[in-house]
Amino acid sequence: MHGKSKIICIAGKNRCAIECLSYIIKKYKKAKILALPNRSDNGIDGWQKSFRKFAIKKKIPITNLKNLYQKKNLYLFSLEYEEILKVNNFVS
Repeated sequence: MHGKSKIICIAGKNRCAIECLSYIIKKYKKAKILALPNRSDNGIDGWQKSFRKFAIKKKIPITNLKNLYQKKNLYLFSLEYEEILKVNNFVS
């Protein structure tokens, strides 16, 4: 990731989102990283771990779709995110 400042956002839930976020945190220490947990994620571990809880523990800011639609230079990874992302709403 060279050039302009990049923003990386992981959207989703459970272990797959946690593992991806963990990798991004280690690999891109200087990047601006955001988390977009599913609305149904209440921050409490159940039979699956909470992505929201993990992001908060790692001090990764929680965001929302409306905020993301305004971000330039965004790398968005959707891992079991519960909403359909409207690609046309993102700025280019």
